Amino acid sequence: MLFESANAYGRYLRHVDYTVHITSDGSSNVGDAASKWDDDTSWVITQSWA
Repeated sequence: MLFESANAYGRYLRHVDYTVHITSDGSSNVGDAASKWDDDTSWVITQSWA
């Protein structure tokens, strides 16, 4: 599941080095390897702890 930003269309939540960013594919941010786009932007929704 991908999470797209509500106010910046075409930008998605992406995790890089244990930090979450809002970015687009092909971003020039440090650590944003295009080859890892699918892995870095995929999220699994599970049941909450509460």
